[in-house]
Amino acid sequence: MFRDPVPSLEAPSFQPSAAAMRPLRVGMIGIGTVGAGTFRVLARNQALIAGRAGRGIEVV
Repeated sequence: MFRDPVPSLEAPSFQPSAAAMRPLRVGMIGIGTVGAGTFRVLARNQALIAGRAGRGIEVV
């Protein structure tokens, strides 16, 4: 049994689990200056983050 010395260029098949389909929950403690700014950045970039993470985000 010999392995092919040239790796395949095909992406491996990926089936996300049910847990990966749920939104990523981000917990915040305090909503002062830093917390409010963080919340605004997360809300403004929600679509970008969801695209990169492969699932939505939810601030709790």
